[in-house]
Amino acid sequence: MVSDLLQAEVEGQKLTDEQLLSFLFLLLPAGMETTTQLLGNAVLMLARHPEQLELMRADRTHIPRFIEEVLRYEPPTQLSFRTAMQDVELSGTKVPAGSLVFGLMGSANRDERVFEQPERFLPGREKATQHLSFGYGVHFCLGAQLARMEARLGLEALVSRIRGLRLRSPEVQWLPGFTIHGPAVLPVELIPA
Repeated sequence: MVSDLLQAEVEGQKLTDEQLLSFLFLLLPAGMETTTQLLGNAVLMLARHPEQLELMRADRTHIPRFIEEVLRYEPPTQLSFRTAMQDVELSGTKVPAGSLVFGLMGSANRDERVFEQPERFLPGREKATQHLSFGYGVHFCLGAQLARMEARLGLEALVSRIRGLRLRSPEVQWLPGFTIHGPAVLPVELIPA
């Protein structure tokens, strides 16, 4: 992909070095950090919902449903920054062009108008993939399918090697900050299969 970006042209214009570096500084950490936190959040949810591990052990096709619910319930990215390109009104509030806007995916993923019982962790729920954890429209994550595959493969490997897991402490220390969401430390005990 980096090679393609170096060769890409639009109307005879190539990306500048600054544009390339800016994109790569976003792409590389975003692709690694978010998937790492997705897997950490998934393990946390397995520890809190041990019946899900049994469902996965009995039927590997449950793993993608579990991943979608983790993405909705404990998304690795909580918010996104955008700049309003034009004046717009949102729910009665005027947002002038040039304003910084924060999209709170963690909140949107709990919208009761979209998800029934949004505060419950329910893998396989109706509208499971309508979460906004990968963004939307032109800002949809280009690595979404890769992240889903990495999470599925990671969980398949874990599920085949353990018969259980439990948190060593009920308290979870979350990473500091507003953007990335996941446990800073994940003190789990794995019980081998």
